[in-house]
Amino acid sequence: MALTRPAPTEDHLLQEHVRAIGFRALNQLLTNKRALHRCCAKRRHFRWLLGNRLAKHETIQRLTQTRDPKVFNYLDFNTFAEEVAVRFLAESSNPVHRYALCVLLSYLFPDRNLTGLSVRERVIHWFRRRPDDGYWLRRLGVDENLDRRYEIADAIKLLLHLFSPEISTQLSTDGDRYEPRLFLLVFDQAEGRNELFDTIEDWNRFFAYLSEFYNSLPNLLIIFTMTLHLRQELHNRMERQFRDRI
Repeated sequence: MALTRPAPTEDHLLQEHVRAIGFRALNQLLTNKRALHRCCAKRRHFRWLLGNRLAKHETIQRLTQTRDPKVFNYLDFNTFAEEVAVRFLAESSNPVHRYALCVLLSYLFPDRNLTGLSVRERVIHWFRRRPDDGYWLRRLGVDENLDRRYEIADAIKLLLHLFSPEISTQLSTDGDRYEPRLFLLVFDQAEGRNELFDTIEDWNRFFAYLSEFYNSLPNLLIIFTMTLHLRQELHNRMERQFRDRI
């Protein structure tokens, strides 16, 4: 609920976590001036910050240490997103994960030409598969929607990974502690009409995806019900890890 229905005017859990990831990535980049230089915006015009100059290492360091969000004005969005993907994605080659990460990182890069909905609303709407007006195509240059069943599973997997012990350990410092979050995934297989899947093969494919979740995500608990008939049909076909847990 905290991820999909945040308060309309206050910071929320997902936004705060993405901000922490952004600042952690900057701290890492500050140890490599060449990598940081690649991420700096080239000839972008922010009169109150940059004028026509490239950002200086010392200024970025100062703003990062004080966790001033103005520091992201110095960065090129696309190049910085690539650096974050390499450092924080478990599957950095997964196109859904990379695109969803870009959507999340837009929290840190306000769109000064934006009208209507705010960026924070558009981010949540994208994850909830609400229609937009082509905003993400204009901003990211590519239009990727969670319109297929297992693209939704990929997006869920990304969100869970960002709150996993692995990422929380990376984000935690002497002054700040980020605890991993446990997620509960619940679904119900009702008797009769409106069944979750039509065929046994669909169920097998679904459990294959759940197997990936179990193997890669330690912070997920899944609870579901199914009819006795389905249980008898599927139980012997499942991987042993599922048979042992049911």
